[in-house]
Amino acid sequence: MTGRIRRGAQFRAFAAGTRCRRGPLAITVAPSLQPGIPRIGYTISRAVGPAVVRNRLRRQLRHAFASVAPRLDDQSAYLVSATRGATTLTYGELERLVGALAHEVHPS
Repeated sequence: MTGRIRRGAQFRAFAAGTRCRRGPLAITVAPSLQPGIPRIGYTISRAVGPAVVRNRLRRQLRHAFASVAPRLDDQSAYLVSATRGATTLTYGELERLVGALAHEVHPS
């Protein structure tokens, strides 16, 4: 289970966070201001495509991160960024990238 990031202060905390990138996805990790469950925010710019495309990508990312949630630290918050190349990936490829990012930020 993961939670959403709702506070602007948490988004500002990502400025000092650790960043990892794999292909069209990047993840920034920072200490959570609301520990308990991993919190994930998504940033997908308008350059990726129209709202329908961005929302579909966000839903796919949310589903992919739900599968790796047990490996995420409940004391951390995560900001996931996607570029235009993410829309050309199949769901399986997206899921593999998410798994690789999760392993990179928490190798255990």
